[in-house]
Amino acid sequence: MPELTVLMAVYNAEAYLREAIESILDQTFTDFEFLIINDGSTDASKAIISKYKDPRIHLVNNAQNMGLTSSLNRGLALTTTPLIARQDADDISHPHRLEKQVDFLNKHSNIALVGSQGYNFYTTGKKKEFMYRALEDLSIRWEFLFYNSFIHTAVMFRRDTMYTELGGYDETVNYCQDYELWSRCMRKYEVANLPDALIHRRIHDASMTSTMQENRLSESLRVGQYHLQTLFGTNPFNDTYAKLLTFLQTQNQEQFAQHYQTFFELLAHYKTQNQHHQTSHDFSKTVLRQYIRMISQVQNKNRLQGLQMVLKTLQNTPRSLFSLPWHRIIAKTVRS
Repeated sequence: MPELTVLMAVYNAEAYLREAIESILDQTFTDFEFLIINDGSTDASKAIISKYKDPRIHLVNNAQNMGLTSSLNRGLALTTTPLIARQDADDISHPHRLEKQVDFLNKHSNIALVGSQGYNFYTTGKKKEFMYRALEDLSIRWEFLFYNSFIHTAVMFRRDTMYTELGGYDETVNYCQDYELWSRCMRKYEVANLPDALIHRRIHDASMTSTMQENRLSESLRVGQYHLQTLFGTNPFNDTYAKLLTFLQTQNQEQFAQHYQTFFELLAHYKTQNQHHQTSHDFSKTVLRQYIRMISQVQNKNRLQGLQMVLKTLQNTPRSLFSLPWHRIIAKTVRS
């Protein structure tokens, strides 16, 4: 039996499917099954997959379109290998991705889920962007309050944990199914991200509709509140946290000072519970990236409020004086 299954769900992905498949077939680690769930595609996806004669490929066809969450659960039910790696049908894995992640999980039995850094690259030709993710369990648990610390197409996890114990993806969740599953995993297990950029995630030109954005925000709030309870138990942050997360995800500038204060109160509470943050360079970098993200978000809408947030950041974290991207902050401030 192979050590690993690479799980890919495909729906009408003919434009980029060959690149995605071949990035897996060309991996330096070769002891895997490649399980591809064709989710009722109406384009040439099925024909493209069928042309590959590599014995590691196992194609399963859904009789009708089931959606990503249900297709992934069907795939998990069909797997028997101890490790599962995810790969989306339009993304590209680095040749050493599987080798590095399998090696990491074999050496760290306490880790149930490992991801990596990656790049967003655009079909429009826009310059690719590096996606930073926290590395250590301590940093990830903090970062996870505000957005998903794992790139779904870049993860590898233990099947016994995610499927046998936790039951796989929650099929009531349509947009944040991975975020929700990782939140349940983190109640009992440690997680990590590798520092290497092991995935190129393709960003399509089409944007989400406003309805999809509202549903995604609703699901994010649900996951965030669950994770907040994991971290703090009964706490006074529920209402203010929901407003902070809405502020961060919708870029609504109302009451930004209140939201920023909530962020600092959450951070102080987390530090009190996790004193070893003082020795973690990764945790410091993770928090700094959040400062920069909030400053940039506010400054894009209101330069004066952006500067006020800079002053609050310096007041609360004087060391950030030497780390903030002053060239970008000043450029936005003086821009007419």
